[in-house]
Amino acid sequence: MRNHKIVSQHDIDYWLDACNRYFDASLSPDEELQLKQFVASTSDPRFSEVKAVMGFASLGRKLHAKPRSQRRIAPWLAAACIALMVASAAVTHYRQSNCLISYVGGVKSTDVNQALQLMHDAMHDVDINQSGYAVDEQLHDIFNTINQPSAL
Repeated sequence: MRNHKIVSQHDIDYWLDACNRYFDASLSPDEELQLKQFVASTSDPRFSEVKAVMGFASLGRKLHAKPRSQRRIAPWLAAACIALMVASAAVTHYRQSNCLISYVGGVKSTDVNQALQLMHDAMHDVDINQSGYAVDEQLHDIFNTINQPSAL
């Protein structure tokens, strides 16, 4: 019944003008809805073109519309991918920066337990109770072995 009230309250010139404004994209959403209802209810050949365009646009929207569930999942999926990339980069950086290297007898070693044991042994060999000069000399001897060509 509502469609007939809309159709009957305007004359054909109004609807022809509304068709021109539809193609100019200057109709309000309410006016466009009224025009769709009128075009669907008339058999006047002057409205064939607008009827065809409206039908084509409607079909295109239906064919290319994304399902509702896909619209809700996409942002979460993108956020999860970004979080995974950030976590992966952080773990890679941590693994690369958490490295302990020791040189023993001119040989490079990355064994953490061996490096810690050598550090404890070296600290035990340094006698803190002696004069400051002796401690400095002992530390110099310990760390200077890296630069001596005979140790390599």
